[in-house]
Amino acid sequence: MADAGYSTPPGIDLRPPHPSDALAVAQLAEAVFGPGPDRSDLSAVARRFTHAIERCHPGSRLAYDGQGELVGATIFSPRGGLLVLSLAIVDEHLQGRGVGRAMLEHFPAARAGRNRVVMSSLDPKALRRYTKLGLAVRPCLSACGILRPGAVMAPAGAEQCSPLEGAAVVDALAREARGEAYGDDIRMWETSGDTLHLVGEEGAAVRQGGVIRILVARDERAAIRVLRAALAGVPPGETVHLRHVREGQDWALRTAVQAGLPLSPDGPLFSDEPLGRFHLPTGSVF
Repeated sequence: MADAGYSTPPGIDLRPPHPSDALAVAQLAEAVFGPGPDRSDLSAVARRFTHAIERCHPGSRLAYDGQGELVGATIFSPRGGLLVLSLAIVDEHLQGRGVGRAMLEHFPAARAGRNRVVMSSLDPKALRRYTKLGLAVRPCLSACGILRPGAVMAPAGAEQCSPLEGAAVVDALAREARGEAYGDDIRMWETSGDTLHLVGEEGAAVRQGGVIRILVARDERAAIRVLRAALAGVPPGETVHLRHVREGQDWALRTAVQAGLPLSPDGPLFSDEPLGRFHLPTGSVF
């Protein structure tokens, strides 16, 4: 049944997501975006969506057409003082017809004192839609490519372990850098086989293959050192994905350039309030 008071397009039914919808959401995301850079299989992606849906804000919505097929999804993820739009997708055949707008109408009302955050693509339709939310635009660059051989070495004292082994350090740093611990996200990274890089108790980065999922640190020196450690751990020939590097994070861009990575424009980050300099979320988990 369509949500009362919201401008749902004709023939579209908006419903709250349920964990049992995770596989359908994963299939739609792959159809719209293609396989992710970490090349996870569909079942692994579905597990991540199950995790996200179990913890999502009640304003999150799935869109179904008249045949009962899933054609759109928005997932709003509360993160302490943050409210992150972790997913916004619409079937390519229905884009531009108001489906995304209808699902996003729940986002402003969901704020409730939280700092709303959107990591956008460069798609003009997405940029237009998110600009209308009234959030501040924060331009970003990305550093994606193959590392120059021998260009980066792990700093002395850097450690590598499983996410659960370093969970206490990650959460302590996350509270400082982003205002909230990662908590259950760490278990998800463990299940996905991700690697945690630590520089003492000053910096942490989670990596899967060449994808730097998150980085949190106490200061610029620690942020640079743990980013170098994460880059040094990328398997030879693997493509590095370091995304949504924003204003005030020149330390990350300098480190990437020194490692031989090219810079290019990335989709901007939208938010109500500025975000911490030493919190670098470059994947779907903020």
